[in-house]
Amino acid sequence: MNSQIEKVNDSLLALPKIANKINFHLLKVSSFPEESKTYVERYLLEKDPIDVDTVIRERWYSNKTDKRVKNLLLVFKHRFLNYDIAFRFLQLNLGSFNRVDWVWVILAHLSLSDPLFRWYMNQFLYPLPEKSTFTRDQLSRELSTVMSEETRAFTRNTYSAKLITATKSLKLVHGQKIFVKENLLYSSLGFYYFLFLLKSISFDIDQLHQTSLYRGFFKSKQDLFDGFEKLKSENYISLMWYGEQPSIQLKQMSGLVYP
Repeated sequence: MNSQIEKVNDSLLALPKIANKINFHLLKVSSFPEESKTYVERYLLEKDPIDVDTVIRERWYSNKTDKRVKNLLLVFKHRFLNYDIAFRFLQLNLGSFNRVDWVWVILAHLSLSDPLFRWYMNQFLYPLPEKSTFTRDQLSRELSTVMSEETRAFTRNTYSAKLITATKSLKLVHGQKIFVKENLLYSSLGFYYFLFLLKSISFDIDQLHQTSLYRGFFKSKQDLFDGFEKLKSENYISLMWYGEQPSIQLKQMSGLVYP
């Protein structure tokens, strides 16, 4: 399988809150949509950082082991709490996000906080048409091109399995030994949140189409542009075009609360 795609200006991703150093967080904590929602709902920004004992005592995660809870808190801090403005927006509007919207939220945070997940979505899965199949071994071989030469085959194989599990939980992949790619269902609120998250970390959203980031969400650049037009038609954004260069302003939506 050839996962090479056209060059993009990913120098735009060199921002402090976009992770570019491999962290292997998925080895400890998968995409976990429901656990993520619990974290966003119950974490109080106004108080001192939450500790493992409190989370266990309050049974945030039912009967999960102490070690599992500790890992959840460590990874979720990096995955969500690091983006404090967007995190607060999620807390204030949690009830507005349906299941499909929430998939976009998880994808957005994984794409910014985990460079290997970003590579998997934007370069490995992106070129594959819907319903294409692949195996864990194929993914592991491709991973060898982005992991260091010192990385053991066992680690690559394990991480490949974790990447697949994360996207299976989000309904983007299904299968057991042969995996089938599914396209992401569109969500206007999810897309709006993705842009809000990017803007909150000083990313120039007008340049999104010049990076690989959109490839975790859209099948093509034209689909991205169509997504902008749909947001405009639904009054989420104001939008002007200068040739193929968009100029985007996020609107404050009625019914949503802003930090």
